[in-house]
Amino acid sequence: MAGNNGPDEWLPRSPASHLMLCCCVPGPAGLLRAVEEAAMCMEVAILAATERGYGTCWMTGISHERVERVLPLPDGARLVGISPLGLPREGRALSWDSLLRHIVPQDRKPLAEVVREEANR
Repeated sequence: MAGNNGPDEWLPRSPASHLMLCCCVPGPAGLLRAVEEAAMCMEVAILAATERGYGTCWMTGISHERVERVLPLPDGARLVGISPLGLPREGRALSWDSLLRHIVPQDRKPLAEVVREEANR
């Protein structure tokens, strides 16, 4: 995929040790449904990897057609997404706790003020 000065020129230089590829095979419900389900699976995989300290992100600007030509996908499979997967450089990893400190307001109301429990009827 190198040598075209295109948006996927990063691949040969990527420090990521692995790539996650998410594919789908359209079934009776159609391509859109297959893509939606595959994307949900990819997001769960990215969240699980992040929780374990791996660096990931959804890649954009990738030529799916070129990837499908280079990598052997099963018959009828369509590429849905790509994510690098690797250990971040020392000191660059975010834990869920440190991430939450940055994105969740610390002056939140206590849970008891915003949630009401009801007995089963």
